[in-house]
Amino acid sequence: MKKQITLAIALFASATAGLAQSSSATIIISGSVAAQAAITATAAPALTDTELNSGVVDKQMSVVNERSNRHIGYWVALKSANAAAASSSQARLNPISAGNPDLINYSIKYNGVAVTLDIAGQATVTTSAVKTPIAGVNKNLTITIGAGFPAADTYSDTITLTLTNN
Repeated sequence: MKKQITLAIALFASATAGLAQSSSATIIISGSVAAQAAITATAAPALTDTELNSGVVDKQMSVVNERSNRHIGYWVALKSANAAAASSSQARLNPISAGNPDLINYSIKYNGVAVTLDIAGQATVTTSAVKTPIAGVNKNLTITIGAGFPAADTYSDTITLTLTNN
């Protein structure tokens, strides 16, 4: 009798196995992170009368923060408005008074490296093949001015820094 009951259970199990069905579902989890390209700079201190007459060497004008999340990197361009306007590779402080012919030439270092402007008054100062840390990367912008005897006036230039993701 035991053999018959065991056999009946085995036949029932094999018959119901053919009736078993399965189903599956797929869930795709995704999202996008927007590209970030940010550059900020601390305000430049005003140059003093003594500095404009006696000159300065590597005077810190700003701390620049570069921030990019592009995995293949980014680059930063620096442009001197006065050099660009004059189609010159020489950064210069121009007087604000009409008729004053004096210019104050200066050189720039970005993160300790001398900046060589092209004839359009600009240069690439950073080329990176990777993203920055979340806090970005700080770089110092310094200038050097030689001694001179400029006319009494206010002198200025505008430096524009542009960060572009690769």
